[in-house]
Amino acid sequence: MTVSSDESSIARTYYESLRDEFERYAWEDDPATPGSRRINTEKAEQLKAVREEFEQLDPLKGAKPSLGQLYKIELDLTSLIPEMALRTRYWAIENRFRRVVPKGVAEAFFARHTVNKVEDHPEDELRHLARSMLDTIHANYGVNFDREILIRRLMRYVAVAALVLIIFTLALAIKVLPVEAQQGLAMITIIGMAGAAISTIQRLQKATSRDAMVDDGIFELMSLRIGWVSILMPIGIGGVSALFIYALISAGLLDSVVPQMAPETGPPPPPSAPAQPGTLIPQIALENETLAPPATLNQPRTPATPVPACVPESGCPNWADTIYMELGLEERSDLFKLSVYAFVAGFAERFVPDTINKLAKGVFKDPKPDVS
Repeated sequence: MTVSSDESSIARTYYESLRDEFERYAWEDDPATPGSRRINTEKAEQLKAVREEFEQLDPLKGAKPSLGQLYKIELDLTSLIPEMALRTRYWAIENRFRRVVPKGVAEAFFARHTVNKVEDHPEDELRHLARSMLDTIHANYGVNFDREILIRRLMRYVAVAALVLIIFTLALAIKVLPVEAQQGLAMITIIGMAGAAISTIQRLQKATSRDAMVDDGIFELMSLRIGWVSILMPIGIGGVSALFIYALISAGLLDSVVPQMAPETGPPPPPSAPAQPGTLIPQIALENETLAPPATLNQPRTPATPVPACVPESGCPNWADTIYMELGLEERSDLFKLSVYAFVAGFAERFVPDTINKLAKGVFKDPKPDVS
């Protein structure tokens, strides 16, 4: 039987958690001598067979056990350990059951099987309850493991489709857009991906800073071992979110869905001095017509006087001037504001979805009935 590397990794940890269960078990009270113990021969033979099966699955000896094999051994142990060991171990099984299964399932189970005190239940009933809880725990592990595998497979398909789309878009952008515009879009995308990467690192730090057994250790291992695609996918989404924010800014829609800070009050700024001859004024050239930056992003640009091209001897525009003009922004500071929005779009996963929801509510809002 072939066992995947993911299942083998999780099974290795599960195996170590079972290793301590094989102690000197299979004893019972000797009715002829009160207070003494005697070996239950039948259970001792069964436990010996389970121990041999368990040792053959030892990962330290090169074996690759499956989770199903370990589940079977754990159930066999529950049937073979002596009553005193079962009553001692029962609380751990019950606590694990409450952490693993959904709350509604646990409540329904204990409503049917009321457990006030372990001592109040006979051995056979307690053994049955322990096996029932372990069966449910194992079923939940299996379903969650298969779900994580399926999610990772589907995300791979999505990633391949997205990669093809990105390659096609890049090829088209290289052929159509100027080099400065390509650099600007690449910068925005990288900033968004950087924000998403930092957010992912912080989530991983939180995951490692708490005890893995707070919820369930096996679920934690599954989500980290198998769900690495889900962990890395937000980095790509951060880059796309940053480009979407740029589209909103270019369309003049961001102000309508994102709260803006109140403008600072104060004396009006002094009139700007007239440009000296030879001064380079930020401008945008479009189809042989030079356009000066407008007062606001939504106002149409008006033709302006052509200015000399960049000459190294007389000075050239700042790199940010070249990029923001090619991106169609109003002034240099807008490029850095866009960078901040791009980082936030990647860092805060709900920023762009919430923005889209606000935009959709504004566009598809039901018109108010005319009461006149």
